[in-house]
Amino acid sequence: MSTEQSECTDCDPEIVDCLQCKAQGVDAQAKYNDDNLPALRAARTQYDTTRVDYRAARHSVALEVQELRHQAKLLVERVRCLIKQEHVVHRLDEAYHIVEEQLRECGCDQGCCVHDNGEFDTSTDKLDDKALAERIADYQRRVDAAKACFTELVKEPAALVARVADIKTELSGIQADLSGDPAKTDLKELYARARVAAQHIHVVWRGFKQTNDFVDCLCRALTVWSKGVAAIAILLGEKAVRQCHADARKARCDYLRANTVKEVLAVYDRLVSHHGCEEDEAEETDS
Repeated sequence: MSTEQSECTDCDPEIVDCLQCKAQGVDAQAKYNDDNLPALRAARTQYDTTRVDYRAARHSVALEVQELRHQAKLLVERVRCLIKQEHVVHRLDEAYHIVEEQLRECGCDQGCCVHDNGEFDTSTDKLDDKALAERIADYQRRVDAAKACFTELVKEPAALVARVADIKTELSGIQADLSGDPAKTDLKELYARARVAAQHIHVVWRGFKQTNDFVDCLCRALTVWSKGVAAIAILLGEKAVRQCHADARKARCDYLRANTVKEVLAVYDRLVSHHGCEEDEAEETDS
């Protein structure tokens, strides 16, 4: 084969664009991971620390919570007896339940704060650019929610101890006011305070019936957060690749519009060169 024939192989500059776009996709994925991995590494350490701290905190206040629950029950009954008028107690109980329901409508902060199933689809074949962007945004919202949940749960060991201390102070205040001058004591207010204090004791564990319930929630939050970050990184890589190709197509079109004549001549030269090579091959075959 002649030297001239070897120079007539097809030229495809778009291969360079393809490699560049793949590289940009990898870069976008790596950047997102780099931005999020430090927080996830710290969270992994916090997970181990928090589950140990929560177990210790819960054990340290367990007996005190039982005692406070008993004190609150006795206080409610004591004030109820001092009021004497049953219809007043009945109306106070009715008012308490109405407000309790209103508080429930405000939102429950009890139990696990993440309800995500942790499933993240990274297939993009059937997604157009708009759907891809929407999926990334949706996954980011889920990741942010799981991260916020985890961050809140990390505070729970110290928060639990503080809640128990606050309830103890709350009950002591009611007892002190109850021992004051009867003429200056508002029994209706003390009854409402006692009912509220009893409710504070009832929800002191924040919806976690057992220590394992808290640890499971902590683990779920971290898992959803981690899996979400991994999925978003992949989707962002795909988005970057698509954007790169779109930019390359636009740049090519801009060039063609601005250099139409030059491109026509360039294509002509390539066509002539290609046909020339075919003629050379025919001549070599005939000889």
